Amino acid sequence: MILSNPFSQKEFTDFIKDFLPDFVLNSRKVEVGNSGFKEVLRLGESSSLMTSVLIVRSAKNINSRISLTNNSFKILKKHQIYRALIVYINEDETIWRLSLLTAAPTFDNSGKIIISYSNPRRHSYVLGTDLGVATARKYLSSMGRISDFDDLQFRFSVETVNKDFYNAISGHFYALVGDGVESQDKDSILKLSETNSDENRKNYAIRLIGRVVFLWFLKQKRSANGIQLLPGSLLELDDERNILENLLQPLFFEVLNKELNTRDLIFSTGEYKLIPYLNGGLFHPSEGPSGDYYNMVSQKSKVEISDIWFRQLFETLNTFNFTLDENLENDVDLSIDPEMLGRIFENLLAEINPETGKIARKSTGSYYTPRSIVNFMVDKSLLSFLHSETKIEITKLKALISTDRHDDLEYPLNETEKAKVIKAVKKMKVLDPACGSGAFPMGVLQKLLWVLNQVGSQHPEQIIFVSKKLFGTRFLVLIFNQSQ
Repeated sequence: MILSNPFSQKEFTDFIKDFLPDFVLNSRKVEVGNSGFKEVLRLGESSSLMTSVLIVRSAKNINSRISLTNNSFKILKKHQIYRALIVYINEDETIWRLSLLTAAPTFDNSGKIIISYSNPRRHSYVLGTDLGVATARKYLSSMGRISDFDDLQFRFSVETVNKDFYNAISGHFYALVGDGVESQDKDSILKLSETNSDENRKNYAIRLIGRVVFLWFLKQKRSANGIQLLPGSLLELDDERNILENLLQPLFFEVLNKELNTRDLIFSTGEYKLIPYLNGGLFHPSEGPSGDYYNMVSQKSKVEISDIWFRQLFETLNTFNFTLDENLENDVDLSIDPEMLGRIFENLLAEINPETGKIARKSTGSYYTPRSIVNFMVDKSLLSFLHSETKIEITKLKALISTDRHDDLEYPLNETEKAKVIKAVKKMKVLDPACGSGAFPMGVLQKLLWVLNQVGSQHPEQIIFVSKKLFGTRFLVLIFNQSQ
C-alpha cells in the first residue's frame, strides 16, 4: 500500500490514475526559480477537477511547513495553477506529504483575472513508514475514486479527521463507563473502590483518557539530539499484564509527576531517564471521591480496568498520526494536533451534570468551538483593536492579519505604520472570562506572532501568557515584554 510505504513514483502514479477522474499523465519538469525547491515535476492533470498533480523534492533548507506553503504557491502562481495535489519528498523518502493546495483568482472591475492569489490553503496528509495512516487510507483509498472537486476537498478536510478521532475516543469513553445515561455498575468496565457513581466514573475516565492521549503527543517530542522524550517502546504492550497498575500509573505519578532526583531508582535510569518532569498538574493524582484513588506511599490504587479496554484504546491511537504543530489557517496537517485535547475535554465534560449525572451540555453551555470560528473571532477582535489604536486603513490591517501573503503586496504597510502596530501590541491585553480549553487566547497568541513577524519585530517570542484565577473566574492576560 503506497500510503504506508516509502515514496515510489511508479506506485504513486498508479494510485493517482485510480484516484482522480480523467487524469492525464503528462510528465515534465517545471522551472523551480527562486522557490528553494530542488526539483519540481508536473506529473499531469485532471481536466474535470481543474487540478494539477506535482511532485516536489525539497532542498535541505526547506523544512518548515510555512516555507513549503509559501514556496509552493510561488510555483503555482507562476504557472497560473489554482488547484493542485502536491507530493513533497525530502532526502529520506520513507516519510512524505500529500497536500491539496487551493487558491482563487482575483478579478478587476472589468472581470479580467489579475495574476494574484486569494485565500490560499494547503491541507496535508503525512504518509510513509511507521505512521498511523488509517485516516488517509479511509479517505484516499477505501472511499474510491473522486467524484468532483467538492468530494476532493472533503477528503482533505481536517474536520472529518477530527470528527473520526473524537468519535473513536468517545466510543472508548462510553465503553469504559457504560453506555447508559445512568448506567449501572454491571455495565461499566471501570470499577472504583469508593462511591462508584456515574459521575465519579466519568470524571475518572475523562482524566485517564486525557492523560493517555497526552502520552501520544509526548512521543512526538524529541531532544536536541533527536531522541524521543517518551520512548515509544514503553507504550508497546506486548505481553503486559495489569496495564493500569504496572505501566500507566507508574508513568503518570512516579515519573511524569516527579523531578528526576526525587524518583525511585527504577524510574530514574534507562528509558525513564530522558522522560521529563511535567509540572502542569496533569499527572498529579487527584484526591477526593472523584479522584484517582492512588496512594503515593504504597504506589497502589483501588481501580479496576480490563486490559482489553487499554489494548483497544492503544490500537485506536496507533492508527492516527499525531503532530505537535498547531495548524494555521492556511496550512493544515490532517493529523491529530494538541488542540484535540481541548476538544476531548470540552465535549466529554459536557456529558456530566454534577447534580443529576445526565447530559449537561445545555445546562453548562459547554461547546467545542471550531477552529474556523475561533479564527474569525480572533481576526475581528484584533482588527478592531489595531484600528482603534493605530488609525491605519482597515484594508491594510486586514491584509496584515490575514495569512494570505499576496494581499500584503497590494496593501503594504510603511515603516511608520509597522512601528504603530508594534507599539499597539505592546499595550494589548486579552480577556477571555469563559476560557474553557484556552482556544481563543491561544488563537490570539498565534495570530500575534504572525502579525509581529509580518511587521519585522525582532523578538515576537517575547509574548508571554500570565494565567490567574479571580473570584472563581479564569482569565488570561496577554502581555508583551516591555523591554524590547
